[in-house]
Amino acid sequence: MEKVLEHFRKQGKIPYQSACFLIENMPYHQSKEMILLDSAYNSYFERVDSIYFQLFSNMTIEEIRPYKKKKHDSLCISLAENFKKIAVPRILNVDKTDIQIINSEFLVDNIESALRIWNEKGYKTDKDFDFF
Repeated sequence: MEKVLEHFRKQGKIPYQSACFLIENMPYHQSKEMILLDSAYNSYFERVDSIYFQLFSNMTIEEIRPYKKKKHDSLCISLAENFKKIAVPRILNVDKTDIQIINSEFLVDNIESALRIWNEKGYKTDKDFDFF
């Protein structure tokens, strides 16, 4: 967790406070199960994201909405067939707190994603941060 704090210390007050808040509260949250995904999942979802980005990146949500209703087009069928070939995730029973399970890379990635959305929505002040 020191890596996380060091990473965000250089990025300003709000990123650093975000990291501190999450790390301070990690000992009080836990998981009963850990899902172990095959590396093929990441590859699959990167391909899907790339395809959907190419198809929909220049469209508004109103323009995209009609496509989401077509569940059986050839692209969806092909993607579903590829997904079925990926090994089923393993689930391990664990009884550990988040501080014992979550690694620094995962935490940094998720904090940065949340802050990116926070900034895109126009939140900027400490008052907004308390709300966020």
